Amino acid sequence: MVDFFKTLNGRLNVYFLRHGESEGNNARIIQGRHDLPLSGRGLQQAEAIADWLEDKHIEVVLSSPLERSVQTAQAEGRVLGLKDVHLHEGLNE
Repeated sequence: MVDFFKTLNGRLNVYFLRHGESEGNNARIIQGRHDLPLSGRGLQQAEAIADWLEDKHIEVVLSSPLERSVQTAQAEGRVLGLKDVHLHEGLNE
C-alpha cells in the first residue's frame, strides 16, 4: 500500500470510508475476513456517500478485496465516473 502512495506527486486528499451495512451486520455477525455482501440498506448508504464525494475531485478508488468493500467502492466509482476500482490486499481486515 505504501508503494502506491510513493508513486503520487504533490499534495492530495485521502478519504477513508467504511463499507456500507453488510448482510453480516444485519445478522450481528462479527465478520472479519468472512466475505459477506452489502445489504440493500448498505447499497443505499454507498450511493449516498458517493453523492457527497462527487465534488471532491476523486481520481482513484482503492478497496479491500472483500465483497462488501468492493461493492461500496464500485458504487463510488459509478457516481464519480471512474471505471476501475483498484483492489489492494493491504486494505483487508
